[in-house]
Amino acid sequence: MKVKKSVLIYGIIAILLLLVVGWFGANYWLSYKVNSQAKELVKSVGWEDKIKWKSIDASFSKTATVKKLVINFPEVLPQPLYIEKLSLKNFNRVRRTFEFDILAEDITDSNGKSYFYVLKNLYQELKPFVLRDIPAMDAKLHVENSYIEDLLSIQLDIEQQGGLNFDFNTTIKNVNPFLDQVDKQVSPKSNDKEKPISDAELQILLGSQLALIQIVNSEIYIEDAGLIKGNRNHARNYMHKLHCPNILNSFEYKNPEELCEPVHNFLLAREKDVNFSISPGGGYNITKLAEYYPFNKLNGHSAGQLLRALQFKISNTTEIFNKYIVR
Repeated sequence: MKVKKSVLIYGIIAILLLLVVGWFGANYWLSYKVNSQAKELVKSVGWEDKIKWKSIDASFSKTATVKKLVINFPEVLPQPLYIEKLSLKNFNRVRRTFEFDILAEDITDSNGKSYFYVLKNLYQELKPFVLRDIPAMDAKLHVENSYIEDLLSIQLDIEQQGGLNFDFNTTIKNVNPFLDQVDKQVSPKSNDKEKPISDAELQILLGSQLALIQIVNSEIYIEDAGLIKGNRNHARNYMHKLHCPNILNSFEYKNPEELCEPVHNFLLAREKDVNFSISPGGGYNITKLAEYYPFNKLNGHSAGQLLRALQFKISNTTEIFNKYIVR
């Protein structure tokens, strides 16, 4: 009887070991396949010198991790972007409804310093601001699409301890007809005899679907994580140079001082955050927005007209930090 029990125990252990080895083997095969396909994709668009990585780990639990990713687009980025680990997580899809998270950990420049230094130095006004030794920057992208409600939500969070934290949130509607058309064009044809449409026809088709998309709301939230508190004099000087009321005056805003008060509260460290938002009632068609492009060419009248149509607002959302009030 003891022999039979021992055989049973050893048999269970052997099965478990086979399952574990099989699981890791399957994940290894999947990682190899994903890595190969990613390289082919990057090469097909001519980006093999612009996007590089050390390895990709993928699993059947719908997660994937890219290690030591380097992104170098000189026409867009001032310096190459180094990401220690980029992970896809929480991927869920039920028919046409889906959501996922992408986490970027330890974002640095080529010297291993936080990429926040690079971003800060892009702006002449921020160059005097002193940064202590700060850790690498982190970021998280959350995308959620509800097919039933026809709403696509995009949230990008950038965290920089000792600097600033940024949250970018956007919700758009009527995007699924456009996504369906894109999916239809990139999916393999079920019928080889089906005639592909021309580039001109595709542009017209996608353009007609794109014209339906509307912005429901959008928000840029900035939170002080040490930069303003550690540079109160520089922040005050920047506030005077910026002169928010003059800018809004040029946009033909009434009572610009009232609208600018949250900006002043933030730069004087009376409030820990400032929020810039648009929430056009009923949505704002992106084709109308495209009519104002490029935005840096707008004059005061047209810029103010656009901001009012988008119901642009500035606000603070945290309690006043009395100990940081500048007397």
